[in-house]
Amino acid sequence: MGLQSGADSNASTGLEATTYHLTLPGSDFARAEPLLAVLRDIADGLLITPKDVEQERAVVISELIARDSTAAKASRAFMRFLAPDSIAAEQWPGGTRESLETIDAADLKAFYQAHYRPEKMILVVVGDQDVDRMEAAIIKYFADFKGRGPAAPMADEAAIADLPAPPRAASHIAPGLRPMVAVNFAQDRTALLRRSIAYSGRYRVEPDDADRRDEILRQSFALDFALAAFQRRVQDLMFGADAGFSAGGASFDHIPRAAYFFGFSFTPAGDDWQKALAVLRREADRLRLYGITEAELDLMRISQKKALETAAERADTRSSGALASQILSSVASSYVFRHPRDQLADFARVADDITTDDVRMVVQGLFHAGDHGALRQPLIFVRLAESAPEDAGGKDHDAADSMDGIMAVWEEAGDQRPPPWEMAARSDFAYQSFGPPGRVIHRDEIADFGIFRLHFANHVVAQIKESDLEQNLVRFSIRVGNGLSLYHPDEAGLMLKTRQLAVLGGLGAHDFQALAAIMADQSLSVSLSIDPEGIRILGAAIVEDLPLALNYATAMLSDLAFRAEAEPLYERGVTQLYTGLRSSPQAVMQVDGLPFVLAGDRRKIGLPESLEKALAPDREAIMARIKPFLLSDFLEISLVGAIGLAEAETLLASTVGALPARAVQPAQSLPIVPTYAENGASASFTYVGEDAGSQNVLFWPVRDAIPRKQALALHLLTSVLSIKAREDVREMDGLSYAPGASWQLASSLGYRGLISLFADSDALRSDAVMKALKALLDEAADHPISDDLLDRARLPVVEQLSRWRDSNEGWLFGVLEGLSHAPDRLIAIAP
Repeated sequence: MGLQSGADSNASTGLEATTYHLTLPGSDFARAEPLLAVLRDIADGLLITPKDVEQERAVVISELIARDSTAAKASRAFMRFLAPDSIAAEQWPGGTRESLETIDAADLKAFYQAHYRPEKMILVVVGDQDVDRMEAAIIKYFADFKGRGPAAPMADEAAIADLPAPPRAASHIAPGLRPMVAVNFAQDRTALLRRSIAYSGRYRVEPDDADRRDEILRQSFALDFALAAFQRRVQDLMFGADAGFSAGGASFDHIPRAAYFFGFSFTPAGDDWQKALAVLRREADRLRLYGITEAELDLMRISQKKALETAAERADTRSSGALASQILSSVASSYVFRHPRDQLADFARVADDITTDDVRMVVQGLFHAGDHGALRQPLIFVRLAESAPEDAGGKDHDAADSMDGIMAVWEEAGDQRPPPWEMAARSDFAYQSFGPPGRVIHRDEIADFGIFRLHFANHVVAQIKESDLEQNLVRFSIRVGNGLSLYHPDEAGLMLKTRQLAVLGGLGAHDFQALAAIMADQSLSVSLSIDPEGIRILGAAIVEDLPLALNYATAMLSDLAFRAEAEPLYERGVTQLYTGLRSSPQAVMQVDGLPFVLAGDRRKIGLPESLEKALAPDREAIMARIKPFLLSDFLEISLVGAIGLAEAETLLASTVGALPARAVQPAQSLPIVPTYAENGASASFTYVGEDAGSQNVLFWPVRDAIPRKQALALHLLTSVLSIKAREDVREMDGLSYAPGASWQLASSLGYRGLISLFADSDALRSDAVMKALKALLDEAADHPISDDLLDRARLPVVEQLSRWRDSNEGWLFGVLEGLSHAPDRLIAIAP
């Protein structure tokens, strides 16, 4: 069918449902109809024989172990704390090892027949299809679908668990765990559900009650304003040298058939949970007591309107997969899926009538029971990494081990009433001119692809592709230089800190907070990255905001500040990153395994081996290295989206085209060829924390440049290995739940790179898994591939290679970006 396992066909089980997701490339009905037959087979055609169960048992157990990480255990502990003894907290979707080892075919079949029934099924089809024809096909395959055997009771949305009364507090401490403090307040179910006019369940507001519906809309948007304003406050506070936290926010949570919550979560600086909890209490109290300011309300109103307008304009170019997921989620939760244009109309009708008193009232309703009754008591959960003993430099967590110790910090923090929030004044963006507009000295048109290339007098090269794949959106990429020539193999720490401070450090005329305020009501994003393709500034904006996005990107090239006040935030963030960096086999494979394969070169992953090396680079070294490069090295910019040539040329001429003259070609004219460990080299690495199985990988380096035809043959071989891994390692041997193969060859490097064969497993069976993976390679080397297997492998590869035409990202990153370095790419991908 041309489907890739995982990317196109997948199934997932959550607390309330199992979802089967099939994404078919293209819109051919002859290929779409068989998917309905597949879904019907899933609905009531599974045989579930004892042989099938035994074959799958070890695979599912290995999946349970692989997913049962330190972070997963902490999530379960948090849920058990919020809703102890509830079904959701105790019956985790993956089950337990004991249940998986004892369940038999009869048990599974009884469950299957009790739950896989038409009254419990939702079918969503989205795509470019004739509606009547698709409806007829659905009737053809599902009209005679009937339940068999006793049915399980339907879930009751009104079900609420009998929970212990707050206040309550608890902690969870484990090795390699990223710290967090969370404070939640139980909410009234009916009040929350009635806060949306889209809700269609038993507590819905009837459509003919217009006054009540408008009241609900005002409350809903008022709450949106409050939460968005709170998030901006948190962002501003993070930059304080003594902020006490590195991230934070507010959100709602729902534990099915148990309870509804509103709460806050903050990430402490290091393991100082006491300070993070005190800051959380102060900001929660400030929001509860005062709501938001008039200035915040005005800004949030503008921002929300802009977001809804953008969503409405782009609604007709939403992807089928995303749309299907949104529809399914809405219907399954008893909500009517609504078009963005309807939401915009609702906003226009009530937004201007919302006052700061309205916002304060709706916020206080989250903290008070009833109509401003008694203050709701908190549920406080502290999550911490297990420290070394105090005499070895660790910190005492005794206070977090007791409810009294945690509650004492909370109560003490609430003794002092915080003052109202003062929002900093917003300024205009200072970078409006970069000099006289640049002059285009040469134009090329690549008619087959609808691409225009512009060569400016300052040696900047631009590639432009007008596209209607995303309405009212333009994406762009600025690429400086070529590859990682700016950094040495042991300078991953310098790369990491440069990448972070380039954004957090702001511009010469604006710090990060000022930039955030300027961009708050704009629909744009701009970021800087350093990767094997070079230094890149990536951006996206609606057409109206594209001039500001390009001005911002050009200012990053010419006036990055790397302010010293951003360093504390960087240090807090990177410390948290390294706390949990090696807490799973997948993470260790990325952080340590891949650099081993790359002969110690850590530039590809952009992370040094230790926190100390991540913190070591100083600002002076960062600026001395990157600023001359940004100011003068070769620059290529690519744009794709809803913009014509003339408009794009005008914008580029006044931004990157107006910069001083740059290099005609990159300082490093050829990309850096990667080096690899010797053939036959092997290594094993250990992660910290709870047992989460193992990840086993065989890497096959392609060390020398090869023709594109040979690279595609290797891509096809990788697809063959993926199929064989699933059939042999998973289905036949039962050794791993998700084996596969990966092809990562870079055209910019002459198709050098890595091919890998991988499988997760129980750690005790790692040797058996590696033996099975090697056997697959031996078989591929020693025996011809059958025509049937080759055909099954070929179609997904062909579909994948053709998908670059279906998205603006595909055009930007697969065709335009780097075209100056590899102009023959267009010949290679020509139809």
